[in-house]
Amino acid sequence: MRQPKNIRVDLAAMVDLAFLLVTFFMLTTTLSKSKAMPLAMPDDGPDRGQVSDKRTVTLCLGSNNKVMWYQGLAEKASPAVVDFTKAGLRKVLIENRD
Repeated sequence: MRQPKNIRVDLAAMVDLAFLLVTFFMLTTTLSKSKAMPLAMPDDGPDRGQVSDKRTVTLCLGSNNKVMWYQGLAEKASPAVVDFTKAGLRKVLIENRD
């Protein structure tokens, strides 16, 4: 009776090829370019940074879809609480946009 021969496959060449392919694709791949939004800054002038209290609205996000908002400085304001509906935050922002 014959004994089966022990067959051994050398995979060293395949491993080398795999590393060469990985290295090739890593070096030739271009990553996506970051897309940034342009930022418009005000011109330099004597009144730069001066904003009327009536033109500022502060929004503080809270729990349970509630938003506390006030107009002007925090010391002089009386905060109100609204939600994210049409009759809530949207109405506040539309009324105070001027």
